[in-house]
Amino acid sequence: MEEFVYRGVSRNLSKVMPLYIPVLTYGYFRKLLRKGEIKVNGARLKEDVKINDGDIVRVFFDYDALRPVSLFESDDLAVFYKPSGLASEGKNSFSELVNSFFPDFILCHRLDTNTDGLIVFAKNVSASQELDEAFRKRYIEKRYLALCFGTGLKNGLHIAYLKKIPEQSRVVVSDKKENDFTKIQTFINVLKEKNGLSVADIELVTGKTHQIRAHLAFLGHQIIGDPKYGKESVNRLYGKKRQCLTAYKIVFRIPFGKLSYLNGTEVTLSEDKLGEYSL
Repeated sequence: MEEFVYRGVSRNLSKVMPLYIPVLTYGYFRKLLRKGEIKVNGARLKEDVKINDGDIVRVFFDYDALRPVSLFESDDLAVFYKPSGLASEGKNSFSELVNSFFPDFILCHRLDTNTDGLIVFAKNVSASQELDEAFRKRYIEKRYLALCFGTGLKNGLHIAYLKKIPEQSRVVVSDKKENDFTKIQTFINVLKEKNGLSVADIELVTGKTHQIRAHLAFLGHQIIGDPKYGKESVNRLYGKKRQCLTAYKIVFRIPFGKLSYLNGTEVTLSEDKLGEYSL
């Protein structure tokens, strides 16, 4: 059981919960509501409600039920599914959750907080070092599915230039090389189009901050549900409150070294995690 006293303006409990118990995903929060496992000021809840400054919230849940389950594992690494809404690293992050069960595991790369999908952890320092090099040399292929606004998105390699705006926690994209802009390359393969939407399989040739989200928005095909680079009116139109971008596949193409035994290994998310991309 976890208990906290809320401090702040009136907000829905679903918005407050990640601030106090970030390991609880939205889906697990809804499950706890259905089971009557959340109380506010002693009253058992059955639905999301607004809570107020000073309210006492008690959440009854099995912490072990949150134990991350690896989708693939070898002697040197494990691949997990990171849900949307959890940062990859830092305080109250997915890596912190993993390390609470597996203290020696080492995060090898990051996903944006609102991007869900496959994420790799090394089991030892030497594997971490080899994986760092493999990611840097692009021996590990990371593929994403994106639900995009509009149709007519062109297949192939798209090249642009990106600049970080740290004070705004965002990036800007240009089609021209300018001062402080870095070249980005994004390979796009449109899988289907329907109802004014496109589903695209995306491979990052370069891997810069917010690259997929910002590049697609620059191309006029923002990701549905994206609160930063998308359009609120479009997100409301399609009823998406979650960013529809998922790291769905990892392919290991390590030609030599300790981890070469993984060469050709593919890890792909199951269909139940990819339902929103079926259109």
